[in-house]
Amino acid sequence: MNYFGKKYPPGGFPVLAAAVTGDKMSQDAVAGATFGPGGPGFVLLQILLLTVVGYMIDRIASATGHKQLGSMAKTVTLLSSIGLMIGTMGKVLRKIWELTG
Repeated sequence: MNYFGKKYPPGGFPVLAAAVTGDKMSQDAVAGATFGPGGPGFVLLQILLLTVVGYMIDRIASATGHKQLGSMAKTVTLLSSIGLMIGTMGKVLRKIWELTG
C-alpha cells in the first residue's frame, strides 16, 4: 500500500471491489474473486493458457518438420477457446434473464 511514501491508491480500494469479495478490502481478495474459480477472469486465464500451449505445440511441431500436426493443434486450441467463450456467454445470458425476470 506504500508507493514511494504515499498511500496508493488514494482513499483505499473502491467500494465495488469490497462488495464483490465480501472480505476485507485487499488486492489478494479482489484478485481471488476475479481470477479464482467461478470468477469472470478465470475463463480469460484458461483461454490464455490454451493459446500458449497451442502456440508452443505448433512451434515444436514445425521445428521438427510436422507442420500438419502443428496446424491441427492450433485448430483444437482455437475450437476449445471458442467453446469456453460460448459457455461463458450462455452463463451471462442466463444471469441477464434471471435479473430481468
